[in-house]
Amino acid sequence: MKVLDASVIRDRLEWEAWWQKSPSRDVFAHPGYARLFAGKGKRVICLVDSAAAVLFPVIVSALHEEPWTRIDERRFDLSSPYGYGGPIQYDKADPAAIHNYWRAVDEWASQELIVTGYAGLSPFKNDLLSIMWNHQHVSDSVICRVDREFEAVWRGFNRKIRKNVRRAERSGVSAGIENSSEAWKEFIRVYYDTLNRRGATGFYYFSEDFFERLRDELRDMCTLFIARNEQGRVLSVELLLTSATRLYSFLGGSTEEGLELRANELLKATILEWACKGSWGWYVLGGGKTRDDGVFKYKQAFAPDSVIPYTVAKRVFDQTSYIELCRLRRDWMRHENLKPCSRRFPAYRMPVAPRN
Repeated sequence: MKVLDASVIRDRLEWEAWWQKSPSRDVFAHPGYARLFAGKGKRVICLVDSAAAVLFPVIVSALHEEPWTRIDERRFDLSSPYGYGGPIQYDKADPAAIHNYWRAVDEWASQELIVTGYAGLSPFKNDLLSIMWNHQHVSDSVICRVDREFEAVWRGFNRKIRKNVRRAERSGVSAGIENSSEAWKEFIRVYYDTLNRRGATGFYYFSEDFFERLRDELRDMCTLFIARNEQGRVLSVELLLTSATRLYSFLGGSTEEGLELRANELLKATILEWACKGSWGWYVLGGGKTRDDGVFKYKQAFAPDSVIPYTVAKRVFDQTSYIELCRLRRDWMRHENLKPCSRRFPAYRMPVAPRN
């Protein structure tokens, strides 16, 4: 196994060369994507192995950055980049080589004082390799085949979606690709307004600098679609991440006027029509918190029969340290009069809120 550091130019170029070997050339495995989530106390690396044919981007985070750890804290944890950023297998490999790879990861984690690991796995079976970590099915993702004529995709839409697309068209809504600086500013504005309206958590409020770096790092691997009314006002936005064989719906939002005019339905239909003219196989719409929430049901209406599980993988490399860190976090929460507001692994990183 080899460790490549995205902050080192030579390592980054080698990482990109490994990435090029993957048939999917998935954006989530690209060093430019992983680097978006670098920050204070975070190191972006890739654990690669030729025998196992595996590419595993990870973010190693220093625990001393947490307010509840001791001043002399030297340990770390690792996670894959946001989304489907877990390990991918770019070619067939002997099971023994894969087993040896994960043993090497364990040994490396021990040497580097890494306590836990967490990875969001690709929804595509061709990318997945046997992984010696605990798996958990946390939600579901909606995907739509786009290696066919758009008419077939259109017929697969829920009847209500087709009706709303036609309604938006009659109202003068149109959509397409835009890439000007002004279009990106409009995207960020609508995205933030949508988060505010939904009461989203702080994690999703990516900074304007994040979006500037995204455009610089990913270049032609990100595509911005915008829906406007006849007067040119922005109604709905969606940012796509593009790979060699698939597209991902990454971030988006709509104005209140856009919701009334059903602009997002037309926007997604426009995206799918565009995708069907390309060389991709799948468009990943994503999901929601559960299969019962409105976000998931809305996305499923575009591809009712194409739902696949979203699975995460977890690993405790150092059980003794994990127990100690969980205790330190609980003590800090009691002192600060806080309580966990949702379950998460590792437990010492669970989101918290003030006690009533």
